[in-house]
Amino acid sequence: MAAISVSFSCGKNMTLEVCNAGAAIAAKTARELLRRPVSSDSGLGIGLYQVARQAEVSGFTLALAHNADGKVSFVLSGALKPAAEPPAAACA
Repeated sequence: MAAISVSFSCGKNMTLEVCNAGAAIAAKTARELLRRPVSSDSGLGIGLYQVARQAEVSGFTLALAHNADGKVSFVLSGALKPAAEPPAAACA
């Protein structure tokens, strides 16, 4: 099994990178991977597609950042929004 590394940075923008030291994704598959479900030998191929759609709806982007033997990485990135203020406690 190939080694996996994860890095995270946070400021005005958030970046989460997940990197696999395995084999590159085939070019045809890489072009379609985040645009539609792409079946594989080990699954239905909907996971990364669904993550990309959910990221988009939430104002983030999921991208295939590197695709070479020994380094395949996905990056989730986007601007952070201020947290909403919690609702004021009701007075009794």
